[in-house]
Amino acid sequence: MVEDLAVLNETVRLLSQENDRIERALRDWHTIHLPSHRSSKPSSSRSNLV
Repeated sequence: MVEDLAVLNETVRLLSQENDRIERALRDWHTIHLPSHRSSKPSSSRSNLV
């Protein structure tokens, strides 16, 4: 049972690292291919009051 938990823990660790890598790659892809993505967010109502 201890060995099974160790294997499971290692699998979760590796999957977490892979998830982080994919998130970074997706962020990079968005930066390259969707440069207007950030500026298309609606502005807050407070900024319209000024």
